Amino acid sequence: MSEWVYIVSKHNPDLVLDIEGGSNVASTKLIVWPYHGGENQQFKITREGFIQNRKSGLVLDICGGLVKGANIIQYGSHGGENQRWVVKSDGTIGLINNQFVIDIKGGSRTQGTHVISWPCNGQTNQKWFICTSYNRTIAHVIANESQLNFKVCLLSWKGDYLHRPDSQQGITTWNAGIGNQWTLESAPNGKVTLKSWKGDYLHRPDTQEQSITTWHTGVGNQWTLEYTTDAKIMLKSWKGDYLHRPDTQQGVTTWHTGVGNQWTLQFIQ
Repeated sequence: MSEWVYIVSKHNPDLVLDIEGGSNVASTKLIVWPYHGGENQQFKITREGFIQNRKSGLVLDICGGLVKGANIIQYGSHGGENQRWVVKSDGTIGLINNQFVIDIKGGSRTQGTHVISWPCNGQTNQKWFICTSYNRTIAHVIANESQLNFKVCLLSWKGDYLHRPDSQQGITTWNAGIGNQWTLESAPNGKVTLKSWKGDYLHRPDTQEQSITTWHTGVGNQWTLEYTTDAKIMLKSWKGDYLHRPDTQQGVTTWHTGVGNQWTLQFIQ
């Protein structure tokens, strides 16, 4: 991962990983702190497994070596096992040797709490997500993915909305109307579904062509919610491509890359 990112707590998505006091000094402790965009909150995850801070250039390190309950600090890179990390699919950030993960001490949700090394226990104070730009609303959606039930609209880069017309099935884009309203719901394995006003779901069928429709059941209804930039999301289908607004008068398809994959999530009160 070559870009600078924020590491956001799923335990309290108002807080991100932060070098205490914005210090450049080796052995400074890591804390969780409200997002402010400073370089002491920005990190790069290297191919070698180091997590480097943008401001100091130092990397995340377990103080004293492979010690349970030790503070996570920043330190000069030396290649030790206590400095090499991997971001895992369960949301934890653990040592490559699987011994410890990054943990918010005591399960606290309070700003300024130190982070420590601890065996993985599945609790949310050990779970994180990574984004290149922070948006509080989206952060709370991602952090609470198991409890989703929001009325939303999805605004395309063309300025129109994902739309379920009054037809037997189908998807397009349009500027106004109840067809623009969707219910964002939880699905198994961290996925989401989008339920239309007609009661069916946004669906990626098992076809080679990049088609989108609506349907009541099946894996094609499930999407992976990904965060891109400020207030933007992408919806990745079970086929590995993304919900896409092409450069046409209207319409929706799926595609692998491009600005058409980006949507602004708007919440309906």
